[in-house]
Amino acid sequence: MQKPTKAFADMIAETADNLQAILTEIYPDGDNQGALFVSPNHLRQMAQRYAEQAANADTEAGA
Repeated sequence: MQKPTKAFADMIAETADNLQAILTEIYPDGDNQGALFVSPNHLRQMAQRYAEQAANADTEAGA
């Protein structure tokens, strides 16, 4: 790894904040402070499913 920069540190902090928001939305009853293994591909799959559900809901609402 190259020498870390302030921008890289800021990016990590922002990513952690975004992940916290996502996990709170998915698991509202948890404190989301423990160790949890979530892969980027898993999050992409969840996003795809949620997008499909939203599209289906929009289609049904418009019908």
